Amino acid sequence: LIYCFQGMGRSTFEGALRAVFADYFPNEKEGSYANIILQNGAFTSLGFLLSFYVPCGNPDSTYCVEFSKDGGRHNMLVLELAVIVMAVLSVLGFLRAQSLHRQQRPNEQDDISDERQGFLENQYEE
Repeated sequence: LIYCFQGMGRSTFEGALRAVFADYFPNEKEGSYANIILQNGAFTSLGFLLSFYVPCGNPDSTYCVEFSKDGGRHNMLVLELAVIVMAVLSVLGFLRAQSLHRQQRPNEQDDISDERQGFLENQYEE
């Protein structure tokens, strides 16, 4: 079941996220894709550091997990809370980006319509 969720998340990341970035930044696609890679690397590093370097305050806690690699106990509650907070912030950030994109979009649609009209007029003249 976990592999199914991981696969769904990965497919959303690889497909839909990149398509949304391409739609929202049509003139700066390279920069938007670089931004995705920068964010991915930064938060992967943060997750790694949190999982290994946040010590357990109470070793008997449910959230203190012993890692087999180093034998140390690590506090997973901090990592779980970070994932939940980032998920909520991601949804809120997407909703804000969507509203900004909708505000800018009517002007772009007029420009596109004018370009298409000019293209069609040139086609019929020939």
